[in-house]
Amino acid sequence: MADEIDRAQERDENFRAESLDRLKAAMHEVDEMSSSPFCEDCEAEIGIGRLLAQPKARRCIACQEAAERRGYLGKVAG
Repeated sequence: MADEIDRAQERDENFRAESLDRLKAAMHEVDEMSSSPFCEDCEAEIGIGRLLAQPKARRCIACQEAAERRGYLGKVAG
């Protein structure tokens, strides 16, 4: 039983360490781009989950979706 608990604790520690590494990498990417973790459209802070998934994101999810809709509508209308 103790071995199972030790393995579970080790997995949890590894998961946390990997998550921290991904966060650091995402923040490094933001620094590399000479930009900030703020949306270029609405200036709201871009969520950390989005930055982890898309380190080079320049917009928050709401503004990115709106930009994509505008682009799609422009292609359909144009």
